[in-house]
Amino acid sequence: INQPLPDVQIMTQEGQGVSLSEFKGKPMVLMDWASWCQHCQKSMPIMSKLYQTYHDDITFIFLNATGSAQGKETRDRAANYRQQLPYEIPIYYDQQTAAANQLQVTAVPTYFFLDKKGVVKHVTTADMTENDLESQILNLLPHQNKDT
Repeated sequence: INQPLPDVQIMTQEGQGVSLSEFKGKPMVLMDWASWCQHCQKSMPIMSKLYQTYHDDITFIFLNATGSAQGKETRDRAANYRQQLPYEIPIYYDQQTAAANQLQVTAVPTYFFLDKKGVVKHVTTADMTENDLESQILNLLPHQNKDT
């Protein structure tokens, strides 16, 4: 907390490498997830809805743990799962979970909430409600009234 996130390399849906530092300038929510994870399945529809609401002000990175769980997670499985969600979301891939290792992710889902400078403000693996998630997102936006 209150430290910059390591500048890890991730992959776009099109297979292009990109580093997290390229997303600086806006607050960020990074969710490390897998399609087989029941808690992820519960929160992804909520997160996709929040993405629709806040994506103009906040960068959302849905980082799929590709290659996790003895190869159980593949890009195809992640893409198929994404198509079942109510909204289109930007999925990135963590090949062989290299980024997760650098970020010290020990469970999915893991949520990272970062300010516009790339400094981590909150990290959790907790099972979060829509209100919990939205509250963390609103905390990243300086112009929001925290009382609402």
